[in-house]
Amino acid sequence: MVPCREKSFFLFLFLILIYFFCLVHPSIPYNGDDWRYLSYARHAWPEAAEWNPARILPEVLLPAIGCMSAFLYKMGIDYISSVSIIYGIFLSFLLTVLAYNFYRLFCDMLAGDSLGALLLVSFFMLSSFFMFEKYQNNNIFLFYATYFVLEYIMLLQI
Repeated sequence: MVPCREKSFFLFLFLILIYFFCLVHPSIPYNGDDWRYLSYARHAWPEAAEWNPARILPEVLLPAIGCMSAFLYKMGIDYISSVSIIYGIFLSFLLTVLAYNFYRLFCDMLAGDSLGALLLVSFFMLSSFFMFEKYQNNNIFLFYATYFVLEYIMLLQI
């Protein structure tokens, strides 16, 4: 049984992740592969005929996300927003489960010190955001990267 402090922590973490993945940095299908994976279901085992046989989880779960998004679409939310919402909820759930498993591991490593384990989980989850940069230079993805398209456009303007 998880004590109240841990339940509150993981509920708060789940809500923060939903806020992040649904509003701050939503997943928006824009590529042909994104639309293909939202509609093309495959078996949940490696298939040699696929371009990447080891890639199972996205190709099995994204069609389920596409189907659940269709239900939100029928309730009046546009399809792209509904994909972002369902994907955000699903990803938040998976990351909360990962954080809880890290919590259990840290509790075992720290001989039952739940507060220390919660602090380590908090640091681990916060460190995931270190890969983002500030919103500058029309960087819609917030990752540190070189955008060659923008540099090419700048060269054309000279």
